[in-house]
Amino acid sequence: MTEIRVKEGDGKILLTMPTDRNTTVNDIVVAIHEQKQIPLDKISLLLPNDLPLELNKKLHHYNNPTDIFLATEVWLSYYSEEHQKAYYYDPYEKETKWELPIWAKAAPGPEGENVELLDLFQPKDKHAKYSHLIRPSDWLEGKNYLKRPARKQIEKSYNKDYAYKQGDDEYNIWYDKYFNDRGVKERAPASTRCDPIKDIGYCKADIYEPETAYLCLHFIRGCCSEGANCRFFHHMPSLEECKKIQPIKDIFGRTRHANHRDDMQGIGCFQKESRTLYVSDIKLPPGDDPIQQVNEMLWRHFSIWGRVEDVTFIPQKCIAFIKYYHRCYAEIAKEAMTNQALDYDEMLSIKWANDDQNPARESQYSELWHKQQIEKEREDKGKKNSEKKKGKGKVEKDNKVEFDLPKKLPPPVDVTELERQLKEEDEEKQKIDERMKKMNNILDRIKVEQPETLAEIIFPAGIDPTIP
Repeated sequence: MTEIRVKEGDGKILLTMPTDRNTTVNDIVVAIHEQKQIPLDKISLLLPNDLPLELNKKLHHYNNPTDIFLATEVWLSYYSEEHQKAYYYDPYEKETKWELPIWAKAAPGPEGENVELLDLFQPKDKHAKYSHLIRPSDWLEGKNYLKRPARKQIEKSYNKDYAYKQGDDEYNIWYDKYFNDRGVKERAPASTRCDPIKDIGYCKADIYEPETAYLCLHFIRGCCSEGANCRFFHHMPSLEECKKIQPIKDIFGRTRHANHRDDMQGIGCFQKESRTLYVSDIKLPPGDDPIQQVNEMLWRHFSIWGRVEDVTFIPQKCIAFIKYYHRCYAEIAKEAMTNQALDYDEMLSIKWANDDQNPARESQYSELWHKQQIEKEREDKGKKNSEKKKGKGKVEKDNKVEFDLPKKLPPPVDVTELERQLKEEDEEKQKIDERMKKMNNILDRIKVEQPETLAEIIFPAGIDPTIP
């Protein structure tokens, strides 16, 4: 006779029950239903390595585990400013409700007014298990970053460390390599790291180029020396912003290529969605359950860079596959976590993952949208070419095509200098108001005490107030 502990994702023990060789997974599910009043159809059990347990099998098929984890459903949480309370979105019934059931877990929902984005989310049992590790979206996807300027991550730029070397100007566009790139590069731990909770904020890009700027690559790597003066964004993009990025460009404005590099590194490929990262060189931490610890570390460190769809850790090879809901999140995580450490001084190696052999695992929404974008661009290009041929240089009013031309940008101004000028203008305005108030008080006193001199003060000698 042994005991098995049923835990939540944060390690809290829900119940402990005795088991023997004939105990089935269904027996444990019934016990959870009777003691915790959780509906039977909402109960899913996972092993520490996140593999699901089948109801009709016995525990000895899974080598008699001592700990299993409960995963129910995950709902998306939002906050209503009008009602000053939180409400929840049920992705299974596609309804919003004010109360969260005791058996459901809450995770922050996507920011934005586009309701179609909710169809992208297909919550899994892992999301319910690791819901406490999914970062809140207030600073990561909301507009709160506009309340503070972006800080300088470093004081001195690293440009001198990447100065010109002979061969740097010989670039192979087909393989995304320079002439002096070696086959085996020397790796070193990253010297800087981005902390989005502290580093994000508004900068020049939010003021002058809110619709055309891209994300700052140096900011994601933790080595931007510009801070609020940077002409690239210093915040985490929402799903709506990710959808605006052209397939030919990545989130940083770099041109993607037709195929991946041979070593699966580099910028990426525009013919594929490229939402999955291959993470290697992971250390197994010391402890009673290292696999569970690694899974928690992966969810904690990678969920801050975007919305994670799935995390698969293979302990035999110490590798993991991190899959995001959108390829822009994967591009951010790849640059942010390359040569970084989790919790035990690793030096992670991150590459693009190969295609999944099981296409059913791919998100149909994301792939379908990606194909529609390519077809839409082809149709628009074909319409423009046909209109040019028909017009032959003449402009017809009926067939006139209007384009949204970019607005003329003002000259660049230092953000800190702009704030100082606004502050000085406000102070000067307050001083003028105070002087006018004092003058009115003096005139009121003179009007009461010496009314005969009031006209002489307002209209000096030589000026007749009766003459218009």
